[in-house]
Amino acid sequence: HPKRLAQASALPMFGLQAGMIAGPMIQGAIVGDATDRDRMNIAWLFCGSCMLIGFLLFESAFGRIMNHAAFKSTKLTPKQVEIAMKTDAQPQEEFIDEMCALLRAMLTEGNEQYRGFRAWHGVAQQLISKVLDESFPFLPKQTPEDGSQAYYEALAAWVAKNGTEEHHAFWRERLPHIPLPGVDIDNAHGMLMGAFGAMDVHGGNVDVAQAGRTYTRTVSHSTTRRARGDSTESRPRADSVESQAQAV
Repeated sequence: HPKRLAQASALPMFGLQAGMIAGPMIQGAIVGDATDRDRMNIAWLFCGSCMLIGFLLFESAFGRIMNHAAFKSTKLTPKQVEIAMKTDAQPQEEFIDEMCALLRAMLTEGNEQYRGFRAWHGVAQQLISKVLDESFPFLPKQTPEDGSQAYYEALAAWVAKNGTEEHHAFWRERLPHIPLPGVDIDNAHGMLMGAFGAMDVHGGNVDVAQAGRTYTRTVSHSTTRRARGDSTESRPRADSVESQAQAV
């Protein structure tokens, strides 16, 4: 009861007080004047039965607590919990179960999510297995020694291939030092234009430091423009870059 904490904390105390009031009266009625051995045995059996029922109720309650999404999230690190909350993520197990159900629905005839693939066909089964296997590549293990560089580079390639512009913008905001291969094409344009801008036209030499500064400004401008969602038509065209190269 995340929004009713007072009631949730008061409920066990209410049960304790009710038991302390009603328990002695019930036991007294069973025992009687304490001269009948059979009634004493019944009182002990009744007491043991109540303890067994209480134990089973405790086990049931703790089982439900362990399976609650809020408790499962505590298995994550505080940073992971923070990221999950900021990105509005579902509980991990719930998401996996939902994706399994969605895949079953997409391959089951008669379901509204059915995509038309004949899952009874051997070749179709092979292709579906291949697509699923290639959609989720094996990522390298995260290693503190290199800052998980190999892991994030492999993840960047996956995001670049499957993500939308919104996902790409999210990646650039969080990990600007790791480019998205095949997507950040403006980086190559920026490097070339930076070299042109820093080139000593008369001597044909390139000031490497100045080229790096120009490249950084160009890439930063490109990233900002993508984050704003500006039209891609404002980007420098490859043929215009080639023309400038020939002119120089």
